[in-house]
Amino acid sequence: MGILRLPSKTSFGRREGGVTGSRVVEIHTFKESTWPAVWAIVSAICNAGDTFTYPTDLSPEQGRAMWIRQSPGKTRVARLTDGEIVGTSHMGPNHMGPGKHIATASFMVAESQRGYGIGRALMIDALSWARSENYIGMQFNAVAASNTAAVSLYREMGFDIVGSIPTGFRHPSQGFVDLYVMYKCLTDASDCNGNRDHRSSSEDQEVAVP
Repeated sequence: MGILRLPSKTSFGRREGGVTGSRVVEIHTFKESTWPAVWAIVSAICNAGDTFTYPTDLSPEQGRAMWIRQSPGKTRVARLTDGEIVGTSHMGPNHMGPGKHIATASFMVAESQRGYGIGRALMIDALSWARSENYIGMQFNAVAASNTAAVSLYREMGFDIVGSIPTGFRHPSQGFVDLYVMYKCLTDASDCNGNRDHRSSSEDQEVAVP
């Protein structure tokens, strides 16, 4: 289990009023008992159709097959100390065979909990896991350009846009927007020299990964 104490909501750019105080989020490996809360987050985000390239009409069975990962992958949940599930992530190899040394991950945060740094906490946890499993990089395959909050966070955490698919994503209100491929090197391997100088110190927070 990893535990992070998160700064106030205003520290993450929303600045909609007074300071809300700090909170603690715990990152746990997914358990069957948490599926209803995880599904509530996954289904709401998929139904909105404005961030992920997933079907907007997923059934619970389809959602489970898509989101819950088996070894060597992992599914995680973020919960507050009162037990409320506020986010989830999954991670694993981006490809099989000769491509299995690169990790990938996805993150979802409940709409009411965005802006508190929960996505950042899940991302720090995923990066820590990937390093512990000796992946040499992490790649995000389909980041909608319209998802500016995610793009900004990923770049802050050291990811580069290494490719762009013109009109690759159809946003429900903005229409066709580009779809980014983003990548971060996790080692000092010579293959990653082009990305090494872009690492962010913000990922250096301690997260314990079982």
